[in-house]
Amino acid sequence: MGLLWSMRSVPGSCKGLRLRKTNVCTPQLVHISVYDGHVEEGFTERPPLASVLSERWFIGPGVRRVEVQEKGVRGTLFIPPGPGPFPGVMDMWGVRGGLVEYRSALLASHGYASRALQYFAAGELSSASKEFEYFEDFHPKERVQSGFKVRRRALGQLQSSLSRRGPAGDVSQTRPSSTMSSAAPPILSVVPSRALVDETFRVTVQNLPPSSAVTLHSLHRSEDEDLWEAYGHYVSDQRGSVSVADDFSFGGTYTGKEAMGLLWSMRPVPGSCKGLRLKKTNVCTPQLVHISVYDGHVEEGFTERPPLASVLSERWFIGPGVRRVEVQEKGVRGTLFIPPGPGPFPGVMDMWGGGGGLVEYRSALLASHGYASLALQYFAAGELSSASKEFEYFETAFNVIRLHPLVSPDRVGILGLCLGAVITNHLAAESSVIKPRCCVCVSGVHICPRGASLTGIYQALVANAHKTQVDENNQEIWRYRELPIPDDLAKKIDVGKINCPMLLVNGLDDQNLPTVEAAEDMAHMMRAAGKDHLLTRIEYPATGHLIEPPYSPHFRATKFIKQVILVWGGQTKPHSDAQEDSWKKILAFLQQHLYSNDPTGAKM
Repeated sequence: MGLLWSMRSVPGSCKGLRLRKTNVCTPQLVHISVYDGHVEEGFTERPPLASVLSERWFIGPGVRRVEVQEKGVRGTLFIPPGPGPFPGVMDMWGVRGGLVEYRSALLASHGYASRALQYFAAGELSSASKEFEYFEDFHPKERVQSGFKVRRRALGQLQSSLSRRGPAGDVSQTRPSSTMSSAAPPILSVVPSRALVDETFRVTVQNLPPSSAVTLHSLHRSEDEDLWEAYGHYVSDQRGSVSVADDFSFGGTYTGKEAMGLLWSMRPVPGSCKGLRLKKTNVCTPQLVHISVYDGHVEEGFTERPPLASVLSERWFIGPGVRRVEVQEKGVRGTLFIPPGPGPFPGVMDMWGGGGGLVEYRSALLASHGYASLALQYFAAGELSSASKEFEYFETAFNVIRLHPLVSPDRVGILGLCLGAVITNHLAAESSVIKPRCCVCVSGVHICPRGASLTGIYQALVANAHKTQVDENNQEIWRYRELPIPDDLAKKIDVGKINCPMLLVNGLDDQNLPTVEAAEDMAHMMRAAGKDHLLTRIEYPATGHLIEPPYSPHFRATKFIKQVILVWGGQTKPHSDAQEDSWKKILAFLQQHLYSNDPTGAKM
């Protein structure tokens, strides 16, 4: 157990830290990994060869946690599973005070009804004798036996009242039993528990009483320390089982048969800041999703109650064996992800939107599917001296990946979202230096003043700021800044010059850019140039601007530059369906044009 007892604070931590567990209803999560070579530092900066999540619990299955405020005594009582009576333990800690529960929870997991006693404040009681009486006011035998029998009777009454069924066929009148049997604890499974983010999993619960109301809940703590959750309400079948993929959720953040609803319907927990967006920065670690099953149909306070069972699921953007290589070459900055194996591989230059920074997670996922992918970091506004220098930056970046020894030089494409899609259109139409094999544009337009720099593009948006609209929450809608689509060729990219297959992926409810109107104009221009056979368009109803990899949460509005909250659009369910379907079609398009020896056309 050396990987546990020899733990210490990572280098650079504050001095004098102590590891203590406050919320015993959640496990201690220990991420155990194996690395190549004898490593002593920088573990979080490199991808492991393999990783496993271990859950270490203080509270065992079926242990009940009861808050106590009785006769002036404060604390928490932990009761073992089963009918009792049990031996009792009064558990007291040191002079630091406060309520320390974890040892009591562990004692209850070993069959002892244990009260974690909270001390009174200094001077709170009037005399030493009163203080002594405070500690005396706990009689384990009487309290554990009689108190538990009362609880059992109350639960029995609750079960009989909830199990009365309404009119036949009226599901809304049916209130199934929510009382769990203590004979065999529920078994929760998530298969596979470790997978890529675009892979599905199966969540099942067994060993429940028949017709029991339960809640399946997912919880994720982001790298920004924000909590995201989703949940669904289920009723076990006559065998005492629930399958998220096969059974209906009758309420929660999603309804119906939704195998991945515990992921795509995630939202910030109540009380979180407005405008949050869930993004993965360090792709060398997984997204950890804590999936739990709770007794009854629960809607709030999940972290305050112990689950019936819990499982940790790891969701990875980077697959086993994918290499991550930082790039600073010929002035180009970014990260190259190389698939496992000897190569050579098809290549993809991957560009994101106007938020800037280095966004790696889509490139890591592409490499996990067999593409050497360069996540390109943009330069800062005004960093390069002219629009032509900016254009050369992207051409140079394309050649960095094209000329890599593990990349097939004639099988390199471009994938861009938002501003990245504008740049993709520009390169495909105007560059005489590079020739992409194919291009994918997600939520992009071709509106760009001829010869404009990135600064010029932003200035054009600012010049149209008077066209900004706001929704009922005073959040900004920018799509009208680019409308109407100009007829003047000097104000847009001449996509009629494009000579490679193009895939346009757009949402019909994009509130950030007029992508659908732009796609229609691009189709007209390519048709006039005799290039319409190169164009494939996919458009999704009730889908917004931020079309992410599958099962990512939907963000209708989030904070953008300078804390402005922008409306991206979309409705959660259809937007999530679009993310799943579009990713499959993007991979199929890349497969057809970057792996096939005879990519005869663009149509899929």
